[in-house]
Amino acid sequence: MEEARQPEAVLARIATALSANDLAAARAAFAEATAFFRSNGPPETVVHSLTKQAQFERNCGNYEAAERYQLEALAGQRELGAGDRLAHILRHLGDILQDSGRHDDAAPFYDEMIAIYRLLPDTKPLDFANALRSVALHAELTGDRKAARRLWSEACDHYAVLDRLFFDLTGETKNPWVEEALRHLARLAE
Repeated sequence: MEEARQPEAVLARIATALSANDLAAARAAFAEATAFFRSNGPPETVVHSLTKQAQFERNCGNYEAAERYQLEALAGQRELGAGDRLAHILRHLGDILQDSGRHDDAAPFYDEMIAIYRLLPDTKPLDFANALRSVALHAELTGDRKAARRLWSEACDHYAVLDRLFFDLTGETKNPWVEEALRHLARLAE
């Protein structure tokens, strides 16, 4: 009975630590959750826990730890199989590397991610638009203006499909994703 309640208790500690901005306590709770899932959970739960831990470290600016957790999640997901989860993990790994200024290291992960998304028949529009956004930023940061314009334009088109969803969720009439893409396209046109 105690073991069945442990995940909920650890997740509650993570939430409490995050709301109190207690990074040390949150880091310890994330580590405890991952350790618990390693010994008690199915592999997909371990992968999910690792990606959450990586995102936490990325948000803290601890890119080395974020990369380590995301690479472990990637290895676990590769064993589980390809698909949208693999592409999602690849995007976040590329983003971690890009955030840390390692643009060349990010490129192969972005390439694989885009290839997977383009092959999947049921890719969610927001997932694909976010993937295009990451690759467009990468192209822009590495000085490939032509590719950046093409990718931002494609991302804009995919984000525009979500206008109604965005309006329904927020009541706002301007889609911030489209607005961001248009700002980048305007800068690239100069």
